Amino acid sequence: MAPFSNLIGGGGGGEANTASNIGIAGVGVFKQKTGVDLELKKINAGSSKVTVTDDVANNELDIDVAPSAIDHNALLNYVANQHINWTAASSNLVTSGTGEFANLLSIKGNATNAGRIKIYEDTDNGTNSVEIKAPAILAADYALTLPPDDGLVNQVLTTDGAGVLSWGAGGTGLNNIVEDLTPQLGGQLDVNTFALGDGTLELLKFVETASAVNELTVTNAATTGAPALSATGDDTNIALNLIPKGTSRVQAAGVTVPTISSTDTLTNKTLTAPIIATIVNTGTVTLPTATDTLVARATTDTLTNKTVDADLNTITNIENADIKAAAAIAISKLAARKGQIVAVFDGNGAVVVANSKLYIRCDYAATITKATVLADLTGSCVIDIWKDTYANYPPTVADTITAAAKPTLSSAIKAEDATLTGWTTAVTAGDTFVFNVDSATTVTKLTVILSTDKTS
Repeated sequence: MAPFSNLIGGGGGGEANTASNIGIAGVGVFKQKTGVDLELKKINAGSSKVTVTDDVANNELDIDVAPSAIDHNALLNYVANQHINWTAASSNLVTSGTGEFANLLSIKGNATNAGRIKIYEDTDNGTNSVEIKAPAILAADYALTLPPDDGLVNQVLTTDGAGVLSWGAGGTGLNNIVEDLTPQLGGQLDVNTFALGDGTLELLKFVETASAVNELTVTNAATTGAPALSATGDDTNIALNLIPKGTSRVQAAGVTVPTISSTDTLTNKTLTAPIIATIVNTGTVTLPTATDTLVARATTDTLTNKTVDADLNTITNIENADIKAAAAIAISKLAARKGQIVAVFDGNGAVVVANSKLYIRCDYAATITKATVLADLTGSCVIDIWKDTYANYPPTVADTITAAAKPTLSSAIKAEDATLTGWTTAVTAGDTFVFNVDSATTVTKLTVILSTDKTS
């Protein structure tokens, strides 16, 4: 800037001109007068945030602000989290603080989306968000006014139809319970004359009697148990009435259930006495074949071609004369018939001689159940027993049936063995036996008895 001496003449008589800073506040540009020279201060930008430009063309000094260089946190009267740097209306507004808007906040949509607000979860937990969005099409403007408090437990928001929301009791109605995985009833379910089903087909229909005091109860069951359909109610005795439609019949497990007025064929069924105590009126029981006879409980009848299972029935007062020659009763159904195979050794007053033998034949089939040794004196002995068929008579030591458990006395007068460890106990009708004294001391008489259960 040119000195004032160039602008204001300094020649001639009189006192030279002077200058001063006027005004109440601010910093003046006049410094001092030196002689006739008026000295002014230069105008300088104190930081990069402000620019001072000599606009020569317009004879102006242009003072401007550099927005990009402004430190918003250093602004005068700055309050944390209340000042936002939003550089352009088309860019996203991002802030880590809180924002306050007076009266109304408008969020507009575009051709793709309606206006919406997105609220994020705690950053420690992730970046998921909840979005509140306006409908794509609105019939008209409307406003929703929130209640003045947060309501009570289990209350829901309801509207008065004019946009005023209030808290009310829940459960006034359900439109969709698909998402409810554990629905519960707080009282009786009124089906309103409708049936239960999948929406197209009826599965269960209810008809209510106005004066009803009895009902059906369905009970489930644990493992191996059977669910139950029960008649329950106020009455002491309640029948369970199953009514088929038309001429059809009630079925159980796919099988028609006989009734008192129906004619049915019982196939492969067991009647366990006493099933029929009294037959009233005239009835006919059809047996599998025309020649069968129905035997009554208090009558004497002849059973022809019938099998009596002794496991389920008791037969008494049967004599040999009552059993015909052609009749056959399984041995397994009769009481066990006992028998004995006996060998007696006599030393005639002397000790029984070792290797003494007795030869015996058994004419019936049997199973050996026990071996007994009886002596006249206390002593010791070992007896071996050999068995073979009549065709291979005589048996030899190779045909022993006693294994390592031979009948034995050891300083004793008697002994018995019902275990018969390792023995061959089966006897065929006609088998021959050899009883051999392996050793003997003191005893002069020995009796060896094989007890048997006959099998033929």
